[in-house]
Amino acid sequence: MSSETLREQLQRHPFHPVTLLLPSGKTVVVKNPELYIFSETGRTLIVTEGERFIFVDVATVEAIETTGEPA
Repeated sequence: MSSETLREQLQRHPFHPVTLLLPSGKTVVVKNPELYIFSETGRTLIVTEGERFIFVDVATVEAIETTGEPA
């Protein structure tokens, strides 16, 4: 997926929580717009989950699913 496409999805107003589907079958949930940031190049998405940081190579995101009500 392109960083522009992912950025557009994550910057929608109102924000809806989304699940990112990765090739390994893993999923990453972005629950709030304050819980993620893109690297300077846009190639990496960093999502916080509790006390952990999850680093996602944007090019490997296979799909995005809206998973909840607006935040």
